[in-house]
Amino acid sequence: MAAEIAANGPISCGIDAGPILNYTTGIVSDAGEGVDHVVSITGWNKDAASGKEYWIVRNSWGEYWGDMGYIYVEKGNNALHLEEECA
Repeated sequence: MAAEIAANGPISCGIDAGPILNYTTGIVSDAGEGVDHVVSITGWNKDAASGKEYWIVRNSWGEYWGDMGYIYVEKGNNALHLEEECA
């Protein structure tokens, strides 16, 4: 996923929207139940304090949701089914 984003820009991925409805800040590690929403993965980073790597995800719900329209999802644990359904 990272190589594709670096080479060609953001990719679309499916996600379970339920656990992120009230997201405001932080890195999400919650498990999802199934895919019911599509988001754009725009990049990745590593949190200096926790050492967690995460995907930078743009949502379509506007800048008043989340962190100015973005959410940060932990890499590698397939949180919210994010790493299963991408194109």
